[in-house]
Amino acid sequence: MRKIKYLLVFSIFLTQLALSITWTSRRITYTPGLSQKADIAVYKNNIHVVWAEKSPAIGNYEIFYKRSIDNGQTWVYVKRLTVNTGDSTNPAIAVSGNNIHLVWQDSNPGCYQIYYKKSTDNGLTWSKAKRLTFTCYRNAYYPSIVASGNTIHIVWSNFTYVGYNWEIWYKKSIDNGQTWSSAKRLTYSSGTSDWPSIAVAGNNIHVVWEDNNPGNYEIFYKKSTDNGQTWSSPKKLSVTSGLSLYPVIAVSGNNIHVVFVDTSSGIPNLFYRRSINNGSSWEVKNLTNETTYSCKSPDIAISGNIVSIVFTKWISWLALDICYKRSTDNGQGWTKTLQFSYSWGESLRPAIAISGKYTSIVHVVWEDNSPGNYEIYYKKGEY
Repeated sequence: MRKIKYLLVFSIFLTQLALSITWTSRRITYTPGLSQKADIAVYKNNIHVVWAEKSPAIGNYEIFYKRSIDNGQTWVYVKRLTVNTGDSTNPAIAVSGNNIHLVWQDSNPGCYQIYYKKSTDNGLTWSKAKRLTFTCYRNAYYPSIVASGNTIHIVWSNFTYVGYNWEIWYKKSIDNGQTWSSAKRLTYSSGTSDWPSIAVAGNNIHVVWEDNNPGNYEIFYKKSTDNGQTWSSPKKLSVTSGLSLYPVIAVSGNNIHVVFVDTSSGIPNLFYRRSINNGSSWEVKNLTNETTYSCKSPDIAISGNIVSIVFTKWISWLALDICYKRSTDNGQGWTKTLQFSYSWGESLRPAIAISGKYTSIVHVVWEDNSPGNYEIYYKKGEY
């Protein structure tokens, strides 16, 4: 009995310790228009943020970039990365050393296509935009990117007139973005396959997406163990009576972590699936167990055995704020939900990254309309 009591006290102590993070916040955009859909990538003390911005002077969405080279203390060097007549939006960013890789969807050709741009000097200068998709009668959306050394992997959702549905496609570069492989189709669904997310560990590439082929939206998973040459059959990660949506994935070695939104209880909650054997078997857990206020827009990052997630949550019927949870034991146990934005408006679409070799530092960006228009905010937590 005493042993159980000590274990309980120790468990409570670990939970409190997990939440004892020193957080600092900063607003990083000041525009008269809309700054939205931010993404973040971190390498050592260098933090890179991109977002889509629509100002009265421009009139359409363009991609902008800002960086910090002192671990978030100061932010300088705002740079506009696209100049188009169409909308450039949904940016996704990855970093490998001083190489920064950016993909986004752009309507400039007359339909949405996926474009790519890179910096090889830590964000000071950027290459010309390179179009990675070419079928303009087939719109391409929701790119996701990951980089490892000189190898870059991307996935996206593409409409096809064969079946009139959306499918997940994949492409890679093994020479730091100079040349790209032919596009490879990863799904063959009679429904809609979209919202892909990609992660990599060595030659193992892992992709998740949502698909309504079963009759309602479920989460599916696919992997390659030979750096994208061949791919496994799809595996269904959710089986629910509601909708399973917006999956995100993070990987460390053979440990794979997936978070998504599930509506089967009537209230959108965050569900978590974990594999510790490179995708052969999976465990499932409800992370939020909300009965009143819903959760949405998760993102995930991993550093060793520390798994961190951020998401948007209805704090009341009037307030949408950013919340945080983490696990320090590779997804076995999780802290209580920590609210870390307190906005008069809407705090939406958070993105997360982790840096630090010996102590982990969590970096989060999101959009908030408290100033009267949507701006990008940044928060850093050290533990």
